[in-house]
Amino acid sequence: MMKSFLVPEQENNSRLDRCIRRILGNINQSLLEKYLRQRLILVNTKKAKASQKVKVGQLIYYAKSILFEKIKTENITDFSDSEVKFYKELYNKIVINETEGWITLNKPNNIAVQGGSKQKFHLDNFLKVNFHNMSQKPRLVHRLDKDTSGLLLIAKNQFAARSISRFFKEGKIIKIYYALVSPSPKDKFGIIKTRINKLKNLNINKMGISENQGKHSITKFNVLEKLNDDLALVALNPITGRTHQLRIHMQHIGSPIIGDKKYFNFVSEASKIDKDHLLKLHSGILKIPKEKMMIANLPKHFKDTLEYYGIKLMKPEKIYNYFLRDRIEK
Repeated sequence: MMKSFLVPEQENNSRLDRCIRRILGNINQSLLEKYLRQRLILVNTKKAKASQKVKVGQLIYYAKSILFEKIKTENITDFSDSEVKFYKELYNKIVINETEGWITLNKPNNIAVQGGSKQKFHLDNFLKVNFHNMSQKPRLVHRLDKDTSGLLLIAKNQFAARSISRFFKEGKIIKIYYALVSPSPKDKFGIIKTRINKLKNLNINKMGISENQGKHSITKFNVLEKLNDDLALVALNPITGRTHQLRIHMQHIGSPIIGDKKYFNFVSEASKIDKDHLLKLHSGILKIPKEKMMIANLPKHFKDTLEYYGIKLMKPEKIYNYFLRDRIEK
């Protein structure tokens, strides 16, 4: 006896073995390949390989006798009432937009993306509570540091995740961050190109500039408003996405980001500008090809600091245009 299922849109162009696991459940790889050789698993009634790419609408046949491990689904009852309440209220505060393919968040600066021993609340559990009834678990396609606020994309299915990841890899997604720095950059605009590598002689979470090791990293910057030699608001456009790239690059040109506990020189006179010790780095603009530009408002601590110094943030559309001079959307 054979059973079957249709390949859904979100599994289009997936490997056959991965598609089967996501739809039917877990199974040992060697056992799966054995069933394929024995024609106990077929694609459109034809013999297939585990690595074969499936297409939307194809019929996957499998023997009724094959046992798959049940896929563990998240249960909202795994969380306390206070946790559920927190994450439900957080949804209303940080979800900017939701489409069939992805969720757009304005991440707070005090919420980590992933859980850890010191993280009571994080976005992993936020997704489990608010999207526990979805057939596929939403997945992160890029990340923000815990102390960095702003736009974060969550893919709702495998198809959207692959599309967005491909755009990121090909450099077609434009991300623009706002940063308050001290002292002000010497140049009005420029491009920072370095190698970034983990500094083994320091704590494991600190990265640094390396002359001949590490990954190539590129950041474009543009000074939006210079209050004086000690303070400026800048827009940053990371062309690559290395760990702590923006923080390291601004320190590298002598203009570290205010509130940066890893890379800001607290001995300097400029540290007096840091009133609340919160990182002034915010992902404010994100543009996916052929989609409407996404905008995330500044968090209160950042907005209050700008108002304190009399700095006004210009319209996002104008900031976005600064970084389009040598880019063509395809």
